[in-house]
Amino acid sequence: MDIKTIMYRSNSHIDNQLSSQKLETILTPDQLRAARALVNVTQHDVAKRAGISRNAINNFERGHVVPRIETLKILRQTMELYGVEFEGSNGLRKVSERFDVECYEGPDYMDRLLAEERREIIEGRCRSLYITNINNASLTAEELKEISGEWLAFRQKHNIDERILVREDHLFFIQPKKDYRLLPPDVAGEVPSLIFGDTLAIIVSGEPVKLVLIKNPSIAETYRRQFLAQWNLARPLTQSEYTKGVARANNVLRSD
Repeated sequence: MDIKTIMYRSNSHIDNQLSSQKLETILTPDQLRAARALVNVTQHDVAKRAGISRNAINNFERGHVVPRIETLKILRQTMELYGVEFEGSNGLRKVSERFDVECYEGPDYMDRLLAEERREIIEGRCRSLYITNINNASLTAEELKEISGEWLAFRQKHNIDERILVREDHLFFIQPKKDYRLLPPDVAGEVPSLIFGDTLAIIVSGEPVKLVLIKNPSIAETYRRQFLAQWNLARPLTQSEYTKGVARANNVLRSD
């Protein structure tokens, strides 16, 4: 074996050690197992919230694979959403849940809501956005343009799972067909709500419109699970329904 080969293998071994040490500063299999036990969540729960397959999480916890740094960061951030705080190289503890309520009034409520969603996404605390009872026909043309243009591009860039439950008689669509499912009017509610990160947002119609932000992990998780149960019961749009809803939205956008 020549000296170049020896040096290459030696350097590769050092690189692998450094890489392993770097990964362990983010999250170890033992930490993930302990964190799940601390807040009583399953691999399936973590997989759904993190957008990572359960098999991948299971293989990591058993030491069969070494995930990419980005994957480890997502897993760690997901456990932080569940209220786990990581301390030092191996320590962790359950954080006392915060409970903050903020209320905003007036025509700029949508700007405030989008800003809050963007902040949660950029800071790594949000991987999904679930919306129910929204009637986009009630939005202004300016708000529709922002949601269908800038927001949609931002969401796609950050790979956010956005799902929207609407009433069967509210056919008005500005996003891709796969984002929507329909509920019968007698099942759907009247008050729009959004779940993202640890936040439940409620929009109360009236003069002025009110936006209520409830920031609490347990409340957000409860509403998230309720939403997913409804999503599984709701039906996908037909192409005819989607075409009709898109045409209505385009008429509003063109009239501006």
